[in-house]
Amino acid sequence: MNHQNFLIFGLIFLFALTIIVDAHNRIHKPYKPEHKPYKSEHKPYKPEHKPYKPEHKPYKPEHKPYRPEHKPYKSEHKPYKPEHKPYKPEHKPYKPEYKPYKSEHKPYKSEHKPYKPEHKPYKPKHKAIKCSTPTSTPTSTPTSTPTPTPTCCQSSGGPGWDNSFHYVSPNNVVPISGSTDPQSCCKACLANQSCLQWVYITNCLNYFDQPNGPSLCANATMTITNSGNIRCGGSQC
Repeated sequence: MNHQNFLIFGLIFLFALTIIVDAHNRIHKPYKPEHKPYKSEHKPYKPEHKPYKPEHKPYKPEHKPYRPEHKPYKSEHKPYKPEHKPYKPEHKPYKPEYKPYKSEHKPYKSEHKPYKPEHKPYKPKHKAIKCSTPTSTPTSTPTSTPTPTPTCCQSSGGPGWDNSFHYVSPNNVVPISGSTDPQSCCKACLANQSCLQWVYITNCLNYFDQPNGPSLCANATMTITNSGNIRCGGSQC
């Protein structure tokens, strides 16, 4: 009895559903466009010429690229490494404790102009008469020419320019203006009877003993390029 009721209820439900769907379709009709889809009058474009095909095939070399039969050589030995490290001296290069003396005073400039004589040198109006004297042919005797001894301040390493220098204090230093090279600085010290030694670094410096003080010639010596001993012991000037 229950099974028959279920079938009757199912048939009633299907009948009602068909009525509802039919009513819905009558109310909402499917959309139909007013205009038909556009059709072009022209035919699709076809090119007149066919695509280009080359007559010749791409070039292919007859031989394959060269490949060496043997691999590059690899040495069995490792690169050479020296056993000893490069030499580094234990002592630093010598730096003098004292800087070269610079005078606070400017070189003296005279207010007076150099003297010019008022009168010109005398020139005689008449030429001097030359007397002719009889000449005799002297007889020459061969003599040996002595080897000339080097003079002071002639060259580096020679007398007065021996690159030897005594330790001094700044009080012994006197700058010399007008000397532009080591040779002129050496000659300036040689011309002054009180100058004992000299050095040329960036300018010319002459060295003298202080009054009532110890002589700088008693101090130890060191080697400085472009310096020289003029009147200390051992000098040949």
